[in-house]
Amino acid sequence: MSEVVPLIDYMINQHREILLSLRHIETLRSKMYEKNIQFDSALFREDILNLDRQLKLHKKLEEETIFPLMATFTGYDGPASFVELEHQRIWDLLEELKMIVRGSDVMMNDTAFFESLTALDNLLHLHIEKENQVLYPQVEKYLKNHFHSQVVKDFQDRFAATIG
Repeated sequence: MSEVVPLIDYMINQHREILLSLRHIETLRSKMYEKNIQFDSALFREDILNLDRQLKLHKKLEEETIFPLMATFTGYDGPASFVELEHQRIWDLLEELKMIVRGSDVMMNDTAFFESLTALDNLLHLHIEKENQVLYPQVEKYLKNHFHSQVVKDFQDRFAATIG
């Protein structure tokens, strides 16, 4: 087996960690709602910032390693195009959540937080499914078929440098 599988596994494991972080935030919000506890954005601030860090690293890995590699064999008309568009929407929703947890209008923030969190949850689940089912298998296949090429060696070097 080649060394490329752990690289794809790393990305898939990041997906799992991102979804676990999101689930934690949703669970906290649900418990507050169920117990009729007033929305307190401060309770969510660190979790949202953690999710932001996770997503930034993941996005950086994709955009600095996987997308350039894909450009060598599919061009940007392939799966990377839909991923980049979804990344922008994910960032927009995450920015909304970060603004909300910095705010002070409790009632507006609770509604906006719930709506943005729900939209982010729905988008991330669909996005991750596409990456896991379409994007990563294509990348893995290419890497296995061209394992000894300079393109793959460059990819592995960029990936290692990005995760540091």
